[in-house]
Amino acid sequence: MLIMTSNQNKLAEFRRFGLPFEAFSGPDRDEIDSTDPRLVAIHKAISAGSGIIVEDTSLEIEGADLGTAIRWRLDDVESYIGSSASWRVCIAAVLDKRVYVAEGLVTGTIVNPVGDCTGSFGFDPWFRPDGCSGKTLHELELVRLKDDFSARRLAVEAWLAGDFVINTFLDEIPPWQGGWQK
Repeated sequence: MLIMTSNQNKLAEFRRFGLPFEAFSGPDRDEIDSTDPRLVAIHKAISAGSGIIVEDTSLEIEGADLGTAIRWRLDDVESYIGSSASWRVCIAAVLDKRVYVAEGLVTGTIVNPVGDCTGSFGFDPWFRPDGCSGKTLHELELVRLKDDFSARRLAVEAWLAGDFVINTFLDEIPPWQGGWQK
């Protein structure tokens, strides 16, 4: 098993988790235009090929339609200050003609970024996980505590425990007929 991402920040996080398989940088996968993060992860896994674990991240904000398109809509996050949000990570792979998806979910709130956010990653400056003493993901990363509140880590732990939200035959997944994220 290998876990692949084109995002160097995600790659660094995966490597910190002490995985029993290699994390490596690979090509960016086209993403289907779906609001269902599990479906996006499934189709990324199909395009990656058998034995390669892929990841998809979504930020679900109360009153917003960002979700799986967060990558292209980071400028919109600021307009939801004070809203409840959930950071969802789905990891998926095709193995032996089956599709597996594991998921991690962290709830929190969208807040104003604090301090210098130079070098921050994605929505980390705006997302404050519940139960973290008021720090954003960016602030937690600075003090090396982000992994304690990481949906990505939770998804990996679910995978390793065999706690899959989807475990189905590959031929039960219909080919994607819709559009693609831009």
